[in-house]
Amino acid sequence: MQSITSSGGQAVALEADLASGEAIAAMFAEVKARFGALDFLVANAAATAFRPLLDSKDYNVERTYAITVMGFFRLRTGSRAANGRPERGAIVAISGIDSVRYVAGHGALGSAKAAMETLVRYFFSRPSKLAPKGVRE
Repeated sequence: MQSITSSGGQAVALEADLASGEAIAAMFAEVKARFGALDFLVANAAATAFRPLLDSKDYNVERTYAITVMGFFRLRTGSRAANGRPERGAIVAISGIDSVRYVAGHGALGSAKAAMETLVRYFFSRPSKLAPKGVRE
């Protein structure tokens, strides 16, 4: 962010509970009020209990998916409302090696990040309405 602001641009890092649709909506309302549109979004959120998958509790896996998968889904769909220029913008979704390769204790997170990667492919595939407008993954 410093390089953006030091060169005369505007940038802000905002927090929101990605398990809460209301919190995400409030975050995007703030973006729209401050800047008029969203140019760039980095989705890097994840939460998990690092333990063997068979030792995980339902609530651990549910929380991991709520933040990692549904959080990304809400960010993507919510960013449409905040973007006054739907033909522009970029979203960066951060994943990890655990989505494609076994990493001890990462069963819930790795599978959630793999699901997020699949959402990225579907949101930004050529047949989608977004890719031809220059919105890229």
